[in-house]
Amino acid sequence: MRIRITNKEESNDQVKLMSLDKAVAEFVHDGDMLALSNFLHCNPYAIIHEIIRQKVKNLTVVMCSAIEEIDLLLSGDCVSKIITSYYHRAGGRRYKRELDRALFEKKIEYEDYSNFTMCSMFMAGALGYEFLPVLKSVKESDIYNKRTFCSENKMKTISGPFTGKETVVVPALNPDVAIVHVQRADKYGNAQLWGSEGTIKWTALSGKNIIVTCEEIVDHEKIKRSPFLTVIPSFRTS
Repeated sequence: MRIRITNKEESNDQVKLMSLDKAVAEFVHDGDMLALSNFLHCNPYAIIHEIIRQKVKNLTVVMCSAIEEIDLLLSGDCVSKIITSYYHRAGGRRYKRELDRALFEKKIEYEDYSNFTMCSMFMAGALGYEFLPVLKSVKESDIYNKRTFCSENKMKTISGPFTGKETVVVPALNPDVAIVHVQRADKYGNAQLWGSEGTIKWTALSGKNIIVTCEEIVDHEKIKRSPFLTVIPSFRTS
């Protein structure tokens, strides 16, 4: 995807800078589906802490891979459902985490996908598709056969439109809000990230609203000099 960033005089971009507390109050609400876009690095801890401070409840958290983000939100009693494909347990099974306790005490519901099927749902949502096909080998796994709150809508099998062959499809995900943390952005919301990208772009762009947090705010001219690093263009930033 190539993104052209125009001069300010040529565009209708508005300044989108706001404080963390205002961003959470305006865009993150009780009962929302919340996507945490970062893939094992550049995690948005500051805004997670703000969500906890504002006592947001009953979130459905969706993300491809998690480290401490889910534990933090669970410790703040912010989450009722989780959809993910991977959860990193630092220290192994010896150390109980908030997720362990929440599952053991049946405080939350958890739906398990593979990394590929999870990414496919975000990609479908970002591209405006209703669903995307995935490899049918997933049918041989518990990822397909064991279901919780997503039930029959977790995945479905259809006849391929061209050959009639059995095809497994996953539904699009369009979270109410997606949060992404990047190295830098300008005041209009053009967000740049480099290094391992993982599923960051597709997860963020699937959101109905996108909140960008960053390490630094830079001049628009600096963004224009490296447009290939822009993962979220200003017109998508909330």
